Amino acid sequence: MKTWHGIGAGMLLLVALTGCSAAAEPNPDEVSDWIDSWDDQIPNSIGVLAGMATTPSNAQPGDGVSMSELDAVDASTIEFSCFGEETMSVDYTVETGPTAMNRIDEDLVCDDSPHVLSRDVVGITEVTANGISPTGLGAWAVVVREKK
Repeated sequence: MKTWHGIGAGMLLLVALTGCSAAAEPNPDEVSDWIDSWDDQIPNSIGVLAGMATTPSNAQPGDGVSMSELDAVDASTIEFSCFGEETMSVDYTVETGPTAMNRIDEDLVCDDSPHVLSRDVVGITEVTANGISPTGLGAWAVVVREKK
């Protein structure tokens, strides 16, 4: 199993926004530990994408963490989990050969994770995802589970 992480701008926002919100902010160490927990082996996983959340104003189409050069794999599910915020949105793209499907699922409740984004996807060659929260705080992960 492979794990891809995107920290970059999200970590800078986490540091820059500390103390700027009236709501309880996620503890940076807990957020980091949560992301690191996705390095463990996930049953039936083709791969895991994980990163720090970004704000809507900083999220650009195609941004995020990518798992590419896949050999046309079949997935039973693609699942999204988040941590550190009450809700988070996910912008994700799944490429299957010459076609790509892009969706934004909004206001997914982090405490109800994981959320199934897609089922029975055939011939995946690339997956890109980005977790988006109003404050840019928190973290997210996407698991692509192998279809057996």
